[in-house]
Amino acid sequence: MMEIGNEQFYHDPLLCGTNDIQELSKSHDIVSKSKTELWHRVLTHYLPLYFPEADRFHRSSRSDWFFAFL
Repeated sequence: MMEIGNEQFYHDPLLCGTNDIQELSKSHDIVSKSKTELWHRVLTHYLPLYFPEADRFHRSSRSDWFFAFL
Protein backbone atom coordinates (compact mmCIF):
# COMPACT_ATOMS: atom_id res chain seq x y z
CA MET A 1 0.00 0.00 0.00
CA MET A 2 2.85 2.38 0.78
CA GLU A 3 4.44 1.70 -2.61
CA ILE A 4 1.40 3.04 -4.45
CA GLY A 5 1.00 5.99 -2.06
CA ASN A 6 -2.20 4.77 -0.44
CA GLU A 7 -1.53 5.75 3.15
CA GLN A 8 -3.11 7.95 5.79
CA PHE A 9 -1.53 10.27 8.31
CA TYR A 10 -2.91 11.07 11.74
CA HIS A 11 -3.02 14.76 12.65
CA ASP A 12 -3.52 15.43 16.36
CA PRO A 13 -6.03 18.31 16.71
CA LEU A 14 -4.28 19.64 19.82
CA LEU A 15 -0.89 19.77 18.14
CA CYS A 16 -2.27 21.22 14.88
CA GLY A 17 -4.34 23.85 16.67
CA THR A 18 -7.68 22.77 15.19
CA ASN A 19 -9.27 21.53 18.41
CA ASP A 20 -11.24 24.76 19.01
CA ILE A 21 -12.55 24.76 15.44
CA GLN A 22 -13.74 21.17 15.80
CA GLU A 23 -15.52 21.94 19.08
CA LEU A 24 -17.26 24.96 17.55
CA SER A 25 -18.31 22.89 14.55
CA LYS A 26 -19.78 20.19 16.79
CA SER A 27 -21.60 22.80 18.88
CA HIS A 28 -23.04 24.39 15.74
CA ASP A 29 -24.19 20.98 14.52
CA ILE A 30 -25.93 20.19 17.82
CA VAL A 31 -27.68 23.59 17.91
CA SER A 32 -28.79 23.28 14.28
CA LYS A 33 -30.24 19.81 14.83
CA SER A 34 -32.06 20.93 17.98
CA LYS A 35 -33.50 23.93 16.15
CA THR A 36 -34.74 21.72 13.30
CA GLU A 37 -36.27 19.19 15.69
CA LEU A 38 -38.08 21.96 17.57
CA TRP A 39 -39.40 23.52 14.35
CA HIS A 40 -40.72 20.15 13.13
CA ARG A 41 -42.31 19.52 16.50
CA VAL A 42 -44.09 22.88 16.37
CA LEU A 43 -45.28 22.36 12.78
CA THR A 44 -46.49 18.80 13.22
CA HIS A 45 -47.92 18.86 16.73
CA TYR A 46 -48.46 22.18 18.47
CA LEU A 47 -49.51 24.31 15.50
CA PRO A 48 -52.23 21.92 14.25
CA LEU A 49 -53.37 21.23 17.81
CA TYR A 50 -53.77 24.80 19.02
CA PHE A 51 -54.05 26.74 15.74
CA PRO A 52 -55.58 24.45 13.08
CA GLU A 53 -56.35 27.44 10.82
CA ALA A 54 -52.61 28.25 10.58
CA ASP A 55 -51.79 25.08 8.65
CA ARG A 56 -52.63 26.63 5.28
CA PHE A 57 -50.31 29.59 5.93
CA HIS A 58 -47.13 27.91 7.18
CA ARG A 59 -45.60 27.66 3.68
CA SER A 60 -46.76 31.10 2.56
CA SER A 61 -44.78 34.32 2.56
CA ARG A 62 -44.41 36.39 5.71
CA SER A 63 -46.99 38.94 4.61
CA ASP A 64 -49.63 36.20 4.38
CA TRP A 65 -48.84 35.12 7.94
CA PHE A 66 -49.10 38.65 9.26
CA PHE A 67 -52.40 39.52 7.60
CA ALA A 68 -53.99 36.13 8.26
CA PHE A 69 -54.03 36.60 12.02
CA LEU A 70 -55.05 40.28 12.19
